[in-house]
Amino acid sequence: MNLDLDAISKLWPDSSPLSQNKAWTSIIGPVLLALAHESLIENICNYILEPSAATEAPTLDCLRSLREALLKSSPLVGFPRAINGLTILNSTLKQSRPSLQAQLAADKSLRSDVPLSERQARGKAFFGRIYDRHTERVLANLNEASGGELGEFAINCVYGDLVAEDGRLGAKDTGLVEFAVCLAMGVPAQAKGHMYGARNLGNGKGEIEAVVEMVRIVARDLNMVLDEEKINFVKKLDEDGW
Repeated sequence: MNLDLDAISKLWPDSSPLSQNKAWTSIIGPVLLALAHESLIENICNYILEPSAATEAPTLDCLRSLREALLKSSPLVGFPRAINGLTILNSTLKQSRPSLQAQLAADKSLRSDVPLSERQARGKAFFGRIYDRHTERVLANLNEASGGELGEFAINCVYGDLVAEDGRLGAKDTGLVEFAVCLAMGVPAQAKGHMYGARNLGNGKGEIEAVVEMVRIVARDLNMVLDEEKINFVKKLDEDGW
């Protein structure tokens, strides 16, 4: 299957850092996991590596961002798909550019030395940035639906341990990853929440619209049908004056 990566690369506003050095690949990677096409991570990796003489530092940054995005998407797309995507990325690099793979494999964990209290605090803070004035209501709904378990799990594990770490993928891009994955998975309630979350984390209308169109292009190229009725909420972009 061929993805129109050149068309997708032109979606991003010139003012967005995602338009530079193929940084937007950190958004499409998790979308492929969400659509159960993690095998195409190989295509994304090879696209990043072209041309073969690409400057090493920006290429490494791009690969680290993609790897981090795949990791952060794991609670949304499922751990097995995230493992598959990360494994394919690593094996592709090992075959195509072993020197880069060795550098990435030598990276140290950003999370292992963070004290539990700090993880809890940053998880609550990041969650609050996404949901803003709705934070307590969202937590209450999660807890009511799960016997008090989901709220704590979201704050301490999903956000505190994983998502709130911004050393390799910043808050703005993390917000777009969450929105893009929920959009691709066809879960409108969560996608709508994360659309506003992406805005609250600093993204503008241009980035949001680019994500929507990217998901459309990917679905088309994969011969999948994107249920437009489930993304009608995107019209709120104009209604809210973004």
